[in-house]
Amino acid sequence: MEAFAARKGGEAYVYKDQCPHAFCNFTTSGQLEGDHIVCTCHWARFDLRTGASLTPELTAEPLRRVSYRVEGEEIVLA
Repeated sequence: MEAFAARKGGEAYVYKDQCPHAFCNFTTSGQLEGDHIVCTCHWARFDLRTGASLTPELTAEPLRRVSYRVEGEEIVLA
């Protein structure tokens, strides 16, 4: 499974690399804006920490978490 990973404040956040609204990949069509992940295909926004949708008019579906572990400085999918 492809994943999108980000670090913020010493925490790692890893989600499936697919927007539930337009099915675009965050690694090619996404950006971080503060505590939000933004899909630039249609501007759906999600909370980085919880994966919750911040644009329910586009999708109420949250991001899907991906299992991972941290090895040193690297995030490794489990």
